[in-house]
Amino acid sequence: MWRRLRITVLLLILAFVALNTYFDRVYSTDWDNPLRVAVFPVKLFEILACGVPAVVTDYPGQADLIRAEKCGVVVPPYDAQALAQTVADLAGDPARAAALGRTGHEMIVRAHSWDERAERTAQILARAVDASHPEAHFSP
Repeated sequence: MWRRLRITVLLLILAFVALNTYFDRVYSTDWDNPLRVAVFPVKLFEILACGVPAVVTDYPGQADLIRAEKCGVVVPPYDAQALAQTVADLAGDPARAAALGRTGHEMIVRAHSWDERAERTAQILARAVDASHPEAHFSP
């Protein structure tokens, strides 16, 4: 279990550094900017699906999801000390880490699985087709 945790921590640190570098170059850090972009990287959903608590930076989208679902921890961007402390806290409290991971996994299964996404996409496409072709009503 500790080997898995160490690998997960390493991946989280690498993702933290990569995301901070990326956002620094691409996205505005002006939180009052109405044009800022919400971020939902696929790896976030994959981490949660595995039952691992997510540690994310405070960017719109991913941070909102983690806070709303209570399935991980949000740390300030560019704060390596906060990231290290958060990871240490989770490693030192396996019951909390397991509870956050379980909550995240349940949320993914309930609302963000590939099957759920496919169903939502099919519904959106069906509405778009119906709206663009009101004369074409298909019945199964």
